[in-house]
Amino acid sequence: MLTTKSADARVIDMTAESSISDLEERIESLTTANKDGIARVHELEEISEEYTTNLTNLREEITSITNSIQGLELKLQSKAHKRDSYKAESDRLLLDSKEHIRKINFLENLERNLEGFSKSVKVVVNASKSGRLKGVCGPVSRVISVPQKYGVAIETALGAAMQNIVTETENDAKSAIAYLKSSDGGRATFLPLNTIKARELRENGLEANYGFIGVASDLCSCDNKFKNILSSLLGKIVIADNLNSAVEIAKKYSYRFKIVTLDGQVVNAGGSLTGGSLNRNTGLLSRASEIKDLKEQTKAIEEKSAQAQRLCSEAAQDYAAVEAELLGTRADLSNKKQSLARMEAESRACENELSNSKLALQNFDKQIEEYTNKVNILSEDRKNAGEQLAQLNRRISEAEEKVNSITGSRAKMIEEREEIASQLQNVRLEIVTAQKDIDALNSEILFAENSSNNFGEKQRELNAQIEDYKNKNALIQKNIDELEAQIKDKSEKIAEHNARISSINCEKDTYEMRSVELRTLERDKTSEREVSGRELSRLEERKINLQNQYDNIISKLWEEYELTKREAEEQAIEIPDSNAAQKRLNELKQKIKNLGNVNVSAIEEYKEVSERFEFMSTQVNDVEKSKREIERLITDLTKQMKEVFVESFEEINKNFTFTFKELFGGGTASLSLSEPEDILNSGIDIIVHPPGKIVVHLDALSGGEKALVAIALYFAIMKVRPAPFCVMDEIEAALDDVNVDRFANYMRNLTHTTQFICITHRRGTMEEADVLYGVTMQDEGVSKLLELRSTEIAEKLGIKAN
Repeated sequence: MLTTKSADARVIDMTAESSISDLEERIESLTTANKDGIARVHELEEISEEYTTNLTNLREEITSITNSIQGLELKLQSKAHKRDSYKAESDRLLLDSKEHIRKINFLENLERNLEGFSKSVKVVVNASKSGRLKGVCGPVSRVISVPQKYGVAIETALGAAMQNIVTETENDAKSAIAYLKSSDGGRATFLPLNTIKARELRENGLEANYGFIGVASDLCSCDNKFKNILSSLLGKIVIADNLNSAVEIAKKYSYRFKIVTLDGQVVNAGGSLTGGSLNRNTGLLSRASEIKDLKEQTKAIEEKSAQAQRLCSEAAQDYAAVEAELLGTRADLSNKKQSLARMEAESRACENELSNSKLALQNFDKQIEEYTNKVNILSEDRKNAGEQLAQLNRRISEAEEKVNSITGSRAKMIEEREEIASQLQNVRLEIVTAQKDIDALNSEILFAENSSNNFGEKQRELNAQIEDYKNKNALIQKNIDELEAQIKDKSEKIAEHNARISSINCEKDTYEMRSVELRTLERDKTSEREVSGRELSRLEERKINLQNQYDNIISKLWEEYELTKREAEEQAIEIPDSNAAQKRLNELKQKIKNLGNVNVSAIEEYKEVSERFEFMSTQVNDVEKSKREIERLITDLTKQMKEVFVESFEEINKNFTFTFKELFGGGTASLSLSEPEDILNSGIDIIVHPPGKIVVHLDALSGGEKALVAIALYFAIMKVRPAPFCVMDEIEAALDDVNVDRFANYMRNLTHTTQFICITHRRGTMEEADVLYGVTMQDEGVSKLLELRSTEIAEKLGIKAN
């Protein structure tokens, strides 16, 4: 019995020792894993804090960019409104300018055609322009200038005198009268500058009268040589404010001079009054003033229009700049939002990993604590087993002594006991081994259960995330359905608006057609009005001519026959056939006119004309000869130009094909004439096919490919006519790095005939350069030139130069 207990105690001691060793190994392994987990947790906590800081900064940046976008949108609306207002103002001013120009052209045409002037004035002025008359200064209305506000009063004051013709001398007036007689041009009154004397109105206190504006001659202006004409016609005429003021002034001065009001009413010398509605058909004085005013107004309007166009252009540029800035800011916002979404996902993943790591650390601590408790328990069991073993050994010794004293067969029993004990111990060892395996399996089962719990927790978290994502997907799908419904609704509204727009466009076309018809009708009515105006002017002129004829007949009756109208009517005989009498009169006048005057200088005039004819004939022959020589030279030059062009074009075409292949690394390219039959006026077609591409039109090429084609063509031309010096300004800016290197290498091959100066920011071009120049501004307003020679740098660095 004691032996059995002793064996049990040994077994317990050995089992405890083995379990303690195994548990210590596991504790050591868990401790190492715990340290690694703690380090990982710290690392994840730092990463999480960094993510939190970055997310906060990113959200602040997004808020700032959103505010900037709102500000830019408001600014863009302001710029658009400003641009549209300037555009509307510019269009309005342009229309006003065109209207003024149209009116100026109309008035200048009237002025050029002498509309409103009598036939005699037109005949004299046209003869003066053609050189047939000399010394003619023009009608009175053209030699004086009248402010527009006094135009009606001065026209009324002048009356028919507006059409009096001013001449330099009395002889010039006689020549003009003779010309009118010879050309049957009518009658006119002439004012020679050397005979007309000034007339002045001298009345004391005239300026102090109420309603007095001024003496008519003082209100007008003219050149100094026409002062006497102006004073003679208007020097004794007063301009008053209204008829009442004019009558009061006339009464005060006993009706000694003529007074005209601003609205054209007249108080004549002697007391008679002339007035009524105004005849505004001519406006001879105001027309020139109106043209001048309109030109000044047009100039001012054109300046305002140019300023408005400039402001509109500046506003459009500002709008484009703000729009570009807004697009860039929106792109930044989109990028920031994408970065925010990506960083939030990474932050959530980091937090999940941190949570899992902390949970694993807790499990590690629990297992370490559990294993430590087991080690303590096993140590206590081992200590108890040792004490119990020692006690049993003492009891066994005592029992053996007692047994030895009782029996003599101690050795045999000891052997049996040892054999049984050995068998028992083997069985115990087998039991201990099995128990150890059971404990190991239980530990592994426990570890697996803990891991399974961790994985289950993680699985539950992942399932929760999956459910969350499913909910979000459902919400997003719901939003998508709502947006699709809104899109459908908007599409229907768009269709309705498009139908409405089509209807409005139809109405607009109808109204535009009606507007065209109305404008056509307006032009017709305007033409009719102008025709009616010209007809009215013609009738007025005819009336004046008839009145002049009547006056001339009355004057002729008195001057030649000293008869008044009444006396002539009493003595007149009835003419049975006035047409026959007029015909006879015309025949007699024609016979007298046919007699003409004897020209005593006809021989000298013929000689002079003959000499001039011979001179001019010689000149014409020389000109025709020069013309034929020039035409022959042009033909020769054209032929030579065609030959040189064809030769150069073929050579350029060959060089272009070769250059294109070198720059593009393959492909085909050629040049052709669009009109070979007309070489000098023909266009040039550029046909290129980069390697791996079939290009129908140059627009199908990218920007860089277009630039490289242009460079290839330029180098092809330079091969035909190499220039000693060439400046290039960033022509390779649109190329990628590979093509920049090809361009730079090819340009290097041409340096034996041409020196290149390249303005560039591309590294490949700068690497091939012999000398680099840079401009810097260290001090404000002071530029400094920096020079860098690649050969010197290569020598210093020990690099072999190209």
